[in-house]
Amino acid sequence: MCGPIAKKRTESDETEKCYDEDLDDLDVDHLIHRLLNAGSPKTCLTKVVKRGELVQLCQTVCGVFKSQSVMLDLEPPVKICGDIHGQYGDLLRIFDRCGFPPTTNYLFLGNYVDRGRHSLETICLLFAYKVRYPGNFFLLRGNHEIASVNKKFGFYNEVLERYQSVQLFNAFQDAFRMMPLTALITSRILCMHGGLSQKINSLKDLRRIKRPVYVRANEEKKDEKGNQIPTIEHDLLWSNPDGRKGWRRNKKGDVFFGSDVVDEYAKKLNIDLIVTSGQADCGYKLFPGEKLITIFSAPNYQGHNYNAAGVLDVNEKLECSLHIFRRMACPVKRGPDGKQEEELIKYADK
Repeated sequence: MCGPIAKKRTESDETEKCYDEDLDDLDVDHLIHRLLNAGSPKTCLTKVVKRGELVQLCQTVCGVFKSQSVMLDLEPPVKICGDIHGQYGDLLRIFDRCGFPPTTNYLFLGNYVDRGRHSLETICLLFAYKVRYPGNFFLLRGNHEIASVNKKFGFYNEVLERYQSVQLFNAFQDAFRMMPLTALITSRILCMHGGLSQKINSLKDLRRIKRPVYVRANEEKKDEKGNQIPTIEHDLLWSNPDGRKGWRRNKKGDVFFGSDVVDEYAKKLNIDLIVTSGQADCGYKLFPGEKLITIFSAPNYQGHNYNAAGVLDVNEKLECSLHIFRRMACPVKRGPDGKQEEELIKYADK
């Protein structure tokens, strides 16, 4: 069993007592057991987990997030996962191959909900593990952990269809707003969901962010003349690395930055590597200069993108390797006329 990897706590023992009491009331071990066995008609989520338990889970994990810094200081070893997007079966496959908590330390980089069919199972299991193992299981916020986004791309409808509860949806949003935005591994590897911001002058700027963090999709603060004012919070969730040099900002307010910016910030922040989360056909994308890597952990994304998935493994020496869940073509299903009816894709571990 791995020991705790968080360097320090930022709140008082009184706060810890508060969420420990909630943990006892919640019976999180029993909840995890039911979540891991959810799936068959007799054990579907709504039959084995009550709405009130999920509201309490959100309230409890909110306290755990609050007890830890908005910028996490972590120690290796740790496995880093990118977008999951409600692909619950693929999340379980990651745990099956890389190790279930608490035998393996994890850092997830956001985008747990939307697009996939089982966002509730996914976020509930991750929240339950965070409550149960707060010292070696970590979750950052992604841009789909924003109310205006997950209300549009599936999570809101899933909650209402399965639990008929706006209160439960709002409870999840309260927890999302308290999630940390960045993590620093042994002061050398900086992790976030989106990317860099021109407002970052030092790591202290990341530590000063106040929670709860309210961010809307592609919306930034504007000055009196209507010009966009970039914010660190927005950029950490929405900015993207690309192949061009320098900084660019589109009409929506999204920021794009090149490899020259990565080099500049690696020196400015005294770090060796930046890890972000985003779509990548091979499960990862290593950018020029090898100082930034993007991880994507949702294979066969949305059921029709034939992409692999990746998990970044950082060992005690800060050496990085990749677990790749590669796709493998299956026999093509054909109709009576011999024509291709549908193409089946499955994934095999490399």
